[in-house]
Amino acid sequence: MTNTQTIVDRPNKDPRRARSALYAGLGLQIIGLTALTQLSPSWSVTASLAFVMALQGLSDVAKYLAKMSSKSAVNLLAPAEDGALFRWVSILTGSKNAVKGFRFLLGASLLAIFGFTTSLLSVAVVLAATLAAPFYFMPPGLPGGMKGVKFSSVSQRTHRSIDCL
Repeated sequence: MTNTQTIVDRPNKDPRRARSALYAGLGLQIIGLTALTQLSPSWSVTASLAFVMALQGLSDVAKYLAKMSSKSAVNLLAPAEDGALFRWVSILTGSKNAVKGFRFLLGASLLAIFGFTTSLLSVAVVLAATLAAPFYFMPPGLPGGMKGVKFSSVSQRTHRSIDCL
């Protein structure tokens, strides 16, 4: 198990940090998708490869942030009864896999119909709407994000390799 996986599998119990991680993950995905639209066929293979690899790394960080916040949310919202957390995780894992299949079909369809740049921008718009939705539709009384938090407080002191990433 990698250090990254260890951190993801031990989610934070603070809902404010979970929410902040989700927002950061979605924001990084939007940045990565819009940046990928700048890929040019006139670039050399080496430059294109380096650019795409850098954006893939950004996307991986975004994925782990979203995964960490999702696990925290399940831990916070699952009923306390025996086996409830396991049932919730099973249901969510199954639905996640179904959504992955649908995303693959939708992505292939978007590429075939609209092309590369338009497809990336349309996915970025959907993610931006997803990022904006909690600000408008979140019920009152839930903990808000943490304001004025320094990045170093989110950093994992015990996993230097994650901080370097």
